[in-house]
Amino acid sequence: MTKERLYICNHKNSGLDCHSAECQHNTPHKQQPLCNHNDCCGQCHPYFKETVIKINAKICGYVGITLIALAYFLLNFKIVEINSYEYQICNLLAGILLYINAIGNKPFMLLEVFWSIVAIYQIIRMAVN
Repeated sequence: MTKERLYICNHKNSGLDCHSAECQHNTPHKQQPLCNHNDCCGQCHPYFKETVIKINAKICGYVGITLIALAYFLLNFKIVEINSYEYQICNLLAGILLYINAIGNKPFMLLEVFWSIVAIYQIIRMAVN
């Protein structure tokens, strides 16, 4: 049983996978065999490392948005108080996760830093009192 060799296109403008040694792109570029590691860490091919980072950032974004929506829901239905640890920790975690998701988008990163600082301030204030 022979393993099919996969190739990945290294052309800067395409970023598409080439599934055979004969790439269908019309521009000249180098091809590299795709590693067969089950848990590719991106060391073999930077394209995969970039993809893993983007996927992780998206997951952070979805979890962060879920936490903000949950905190908003809990607060509005009076399940938690604004001065509760649950609410403030939810906001802090959401701010951190959305910061990770927003890397590269400076205005949104600043918003998440501010969001997290306010949550940290509130947590410290509650702990002291």
